[in-house]
Amino acid sequence: MDSNIEVGEIWLINIPWFNPSKEKFCIFILAGYFFVINSKNNYPFSHPILKKHYKFLKRDSYISCSILLQLPEELPLIHRLGALTIETMDELIRFIPSIDTLSKIDQDKIINSLTIKIKEIKLSKLRRP
Repeated sequence: MDSNIEVGEIWLINIPWFNPSKEKFCIFILAGYFFVINSKNNYPFSHPILKKHYKFLKRDSYISCSILLQLPEELPLIHRLGALTIETMDELIRFIPSIDTLSKIDQDKIINSLTIKIKEIKLSKLRRP
């Protein structure tokens, strides 16, 4: 994964293994791993992500949390769109333990990763003058 990508960032990525290949909004949840955002709630273990908090969304959408996808090194990132809010990260931390398609190890890694990111954001806000 590009060392400039941080946990919680949302990127537009062209995913060639989708049929047909398409550009998707993706949330980096661990170093090198992401969840996909879908406009419809067609998958189990999807968490809502609201347009009012994320201007790049055309409508309220869903974070598909049932499959943790790994970013191949050769897959180009198209555009950084933004980052998850602390509130959405908190919601995901509470939601992740219910996802039985993720291993307990992956659940713990995701929760830890999001928890650390929240602490970093809060600490950086305290340091601002």
